[in-house]
Amino acid sequence: MEYDGTCGAPTKVITLTATPTTVVLRWSDFNNGLRPPSFTGEAPDPAQVTHITWVPPWNGAGSSPYMVDITIDNLKYTTN
Repeated sequence: MEYDGTCGAPTKVITLTATPTTVVLRWSDFNNGLRPPSFTGEAPDPAQVTHITWVPPWNGAGSSPYMVDITIDNLKYTTN
């Protein structure tokens, strides 16, 4: 169902900084996801996370290319 438009991944925009910055995200911070039609109201299950995708902003075809150097360190999943 992921690719038929009835299900979609939730997102969270994080502003990048030039200095190291600790960012803490809770499950409730992610939004705009689409649950499958059979959704029964259960809370997200961290054990079911299959991937995380990092997508730097891009203005589409014809936009100027840019160099990106992002370091993600000490990524930790927590339930609190």
